Amino acid sequence: MEVILINPPIREHDNPTFPLGLGYLAAVLRKEGHGVIVIDAAAHRLKKDEIINEIKKHKFDVLAIGGLITLFKYINSLTSDVKKLYPNIKIISGGSAASTVPSLFLKRTKVDIGILYEAEMTIIDILKAFKDGTPLKDIPGIAFKDESGNVIVNPLRERIDNLDNLPFPAYDLFPMEIYLKYDLYLGTKNYTNGAKWMKISRTRGCPWRCTFCARNFGNPYKIRSADNVIAEMKMLYSNYGITYFEFQDETFTVHKRSTKEFCDRLIESGHNFKWSCLTRADMVDKELLQKMKDAGCFYINFGLESGSQRMLDAVDKKIKVERMEQAVRWVQEVNIDLAHSFMIGIPGENKETVQETIDFCKRLNLHPNFFICTPYPGTILWDKLKQEGKLQTEEEEETYINGLGESGDAINLNMNVSGLSNEELLNLRDWATKEIANHYYKKHPAEYFKSRIEWGKFAIRSLRNIYTTHGIQSVFTIIGNKLSGKKTKIFTTSS
Repeated sequence: MEVILINPPIREHDNPTFPLGLGYLAAVLRKEGHGVIVIDAAAHRLKKDEIINEIKKHKFDVLAIGGLITLFKYINSLTSDVKKLYPNIKIISGGSAASTVPSLFLKRTKVDIGILYEAEMTIIDILKAFKDGTPLKDIPGIAFKDESGNVIVNPLRERIDNLDNLPFPAYDLFPMEIYLKYDLYLGTKNYTNGAKWMKISRTRGCPWRCTFCARNFGNPYKIRSADNVIAEMKMLYSNYGITYFEFQDETFTVHKRSTKEFCDRLIESGHNFKWSCLTRADMVDKELLQKMKDAGCFYINFGLESGSQRMLDAVDKKIKVERMEQAVRWVQEVNIDLAHSFMIGIPGENKETVQETIDFCKRLNLHPNFFICTPYPGTILWDKLKQEGKLQTEEEEETYINGLGESGDAINLNMNVSGLSNEELLNLRDWATKEIANHYYKKHPAEYFKSRIEWGKFAIRSLRNIYTTHGIQSVFTIIGNKLSGKKTKIFTTSS
């Protein structure tokens, strides 16, 4: 069968990055003998009418589109346009939109089938069912509309046990020349300065269940072999000259032994690859961090969330403040650049708990920006909202989800679950940000001017990307909103 894969724009102000999920899907489809046509709207900065024009150029049987929850509204609009032109074509979508709110997603969009979580084996079964005329009700891991338009949610599929059996993503089907022309920015800092980089993954899953986190692959933790990962890195170097890698794993170092083995094999390979990763502070020790540094790790991101033990316990983080502090000091000692995510607005937050976070950052010389604790679909926080009747109707759910796509990745306040008033919460965030910044820049005055320059470059790059996608009017709108201090609309529940 001929399948069109659409990579939709996610953060249009950012430089586009390779879509690993669609890359794996394209590779699996091709391996099974299906034709694959990629329309990469993110890379080419395509508007919706341009996507439709690209679709018209091809003969195809199925259209599949990637779908983060923040793209709910976009997918609704695009699939409606596609169905007007091709009413009999089946539309498949995966990602967090389909996985976390499958019934709502299928009811509110023109998507026919939603793939729940891992998609590689599932999409092959779907296409086989189309070809053979067999019922979709027998395929695990999907939600679909029956002939009457009712949404059926099937049981989940067992996770892929051996990730080495998956082919490498089909990089050659995507516009690599576009992805490779951009530098790797982590925060506002440019780490590659002309060297080529690419996203990659070594593991899937996370064993923890923090209440704010919507996990991509659930609890079971699966690991690719060191040889398999390094073979992909070598291929990317050989074919595209890539020497920097950003691992997308949710928790990179859960199994220390396999992480050490990966580092050893990478050192033995003789390649001077550089790489970054994300993990938990209690999943490293100083020996492992030194090994990672020796193997090329230049940047590590800890999800610290709070310096208050009460807040860590409130989100079921299952970690101690003292353990986080020790891990941060180890990273600083081995000289790996450290990123750290913090949030404000956890249920029960108050001035005292925020002060504990401020003190934590001051002790460790950290300078974070704060996210707002936000209930995303698929999280325990979201389930609690539903159980408490705070999202009573599908209309409310859809309105809230659409707001997530407009408010900026939990940077702005979309819903307040802290127990504080909106004004109190935002004032606490501003106070914490200022207190920590003043302390940090007093100790590192040169960093202040450096950060201003980097932020200016980031702003210019973001506005340039918005201009490329939406034109000059959108740029003026963004600047005007910023100068006027326009606030993000905050969702209010019905109870």
